[in-house]
Amino acid sequence: MNTHRLRRDRLTFFAYISTAGYVWGLYGLGPALLLLRDETGMSRTVSSLHSSGTAVGVFLVGIVGASITERLGRARTIGIGTLLSVSGLLLIGFGGKPAISIPGALIMGFGGSLLLNGVASFLSEHHGVGGPLAIGEQNGVGTLAGLLSPLALGALVGLGLNWRIALMISPLLFGLAAFIRRGAGSLDIGMHAHRASSGRLPASYWWAWGTMTFCIGVEFSFVMWAGDVLRNQSDASVSLAAASLTAVALGMTAARFLIGILLRRVALDSLFLASLLLPLVMWVPLWLSHNSTLMLLAMVTIGLGIGFHYPLGFSRLVRASGGLTDRAAARSSLASGLAIGLAPLGLGALADAVGLHTAFIAVPVMLALAITITVTKPVPSSALAG
Repeated sequence: MNTHRLRRDRLTFFAYISTAGYVWGLYGLGPALLLLRDETGMSRTVSSLHSSGTAVGVFLVGIVGASITERLGRARTIGIGTLLSVSGLLLIGFGGKPAISIPGALIMGFGGSLLLNGVASFLSEHHGVGGPLAIGEQNGVGTLAGLLSPLALGALVGLGLNWRIALMISPLLFGLAAFIRRGAGSLDIGMHAHRASSGRLPASYWWAWGTMTFCIGVEFSFVMWAGDVLRNQSDASVSLAAASLTAVALGMTAARFLIGILLRRVALDSLFLASLLLPLVMWVPLWLSHNSTLMLLAMVTIGLGIGFHYPLGFSRLVRASGGLTDRAAARSSLASGLAIGLAPLGLGALADAVGLHTAFIAVPVMLALAITITVTKPVPSSALAG
């Protein structure tokens, strides 16, 4: 258990707000694509290719991200990631056709993954044993942005305004983060370039990596399809469906700000396992209901479970890595890329073939696989000792 108290300095807040800038655009992508589908008439499968584009970008970072960070340092890598993520978001929102918006999603995924890996590695090194708490708060701030982004998009639609205005909050948040960081110190603390370039990640890392892959697949299945599930199974309006991801994000935000409290009382692996079981149980009423209010409540509870997955899962990866923090973070992008690319795309293609209701059974299957790995291949307690 972790009793460390965080000392949040300007660089910590820079990391938090940078995360919020990227997640604002990322979580706006699901409802934005729902609205783009209505504008352009593209199919669910074509719409899912945007998620695949993001996944390819993230996956590429898993291959080359460690080398980029070792060569350029975290600070420059985070800067490049910021510029690329904003550029990709603009191409998605204003490209006007899939031939432009899908490559934009790739650019956004590549840049955003460089950014998130960099700030997460920094927080882990900067806060030491308090790293899981800092990463939890980082994800909490990001998820709060994810809560507000689809809500803003839905509100603009309801008011008859252009939903693209909401996407412009993302570059504004990045500008605020850059202002806070000025003169605040180095982001390159604790880099182990030579060690990371020659060390091999242990087997325990890769089992934890497999669990993360399924967790991220579950999260992005909801990010991309929660609005469509609500609209498909109930009489929800387009604006309510576009804003429905806010229900998932609300639960996720609560979870990520609860991490610091719960880790002082509950072992990390136990909390992680409970977080896998909760959405598995709550998926049942979501899948069976046709009432929009009940479905939204189920989404909040599912989000509460999902909210623990990434920060706890990332902490498990770092602590199972044998000190190879930057390499562990970079390789985590392989998990993210596979999950973001295959899970929503596969679900979308399956939905076109058999209907979204039947296709959504893929979600509890992924959760069951994550639970099986967690129970049978836990991260050794020595690796989890902070």
